[in-house]
Amino acid sequence: MILRRRGADVLVRAPAKVNLFLEVHRRRGDGYHELTTLMTAVSLYDTLRFRDDPSGMVRLACDRPDLSAGPDNLVCRAAELLRRSAGRDLGADVRLWKRIPMQAGLGGGSSDAAATLAGLNALWRLGLSRAELAGLGAGLGSDVAFFF
Repeated sequence: MILRRRGADVLVRAPAKVNLFLEVHRRRGDGYHELTTLMTAVSLYDTLRFRDDPSGMVRLACDRPDLSAGPDNLVCRAAELLRRSAGRDLGADVRLWKRIPMQAGLGGGSSDAAATLAGLNALWRLGLSRAELAGLGAGLGSDVAFFF
């Protein structure tokens, strides 16, 4: 993940990832399986721009009209999780340029969620560590924490 400030904006390049190895083990009591995997980030990126919004709302716009920009989107879910964690009504205008193919197993949604946590942490000057952001991300999806 590459994070940069440009004036008042925060830009984040969110990489795709590939699983080089995946082994499924026993099923746990919670219905999930134990896994052994080796993942690596690759040089295919979505780009997200974060801009402060004094209204206190978080709004997402995307260049792909077939991608939901509503509350079900992982970017919106990550933003709401961070707002709740901070305990403040902070707002942001989020713009997503999607380059990672959707539903291709490349972790685009998870990477975008991680980028949102990192980008809004920087924009809102929350001061959370990578470990704290990874902990929040783990609640959004099993591979979100990988991107930290």
